[in-house]
Amino acid sequence: MADPSDDGRGEQPASKRNDSVQRAGRVGRRVATAVYLVGLVYITAVGFATVIPQVFWPSPANAAAAPEGDCSTALGTLEDELLAETGRRGGRRLAEPLEPFFRSWDDRYFALGARCSTTRGYEDMAKLRYRLETTMRRFHREDGALIQKVDRALDRENLQ
Repeated sequence: MADPSDDGRGEQPASKRNDSVQRAGRVGRRVATAVYLVGLVYITAVGFATVIPQVFWPSPANAAAAPEGDCSTALGTLEDELLAETGRRGGRRLAEPLEPFFRSWDDRYFALGARCSTTRGYEDMAKLRYRLETTMRRFHREDGALIQKVDRALDRENLQ
């Protein structure tokens, strides 16, 4: 017996078409949600796998860069280097950027963390480093131009 809703042209009735569209929509949303969740889990896993070790454990090459001696001597060496670099840069704008010095200094500082993190002054050294860097950056940004202007007015070269 023929379907009474079939008009002979081979088309489905509107209700059957709506059902198939709704079913396709549900399947599409489920697939999209699954793809999104897999991507989210992947990005999270890769982020944790790469960032966490870099932040909390120095690489073996950096650990070898730690200053020798007991903790207070090693921290004193790092402090002397930090203050010497700050003094060397002083009020003059030097051609080389700050980043290479601070990257090297940070490597040696964090390499000391394994054996000196409980030593008095270890955390204060990080605060000192950060404050000196921000002070140098602010000074060069705000006052460096004024120093260069004065040097030009006095017909002096900017000592580097």
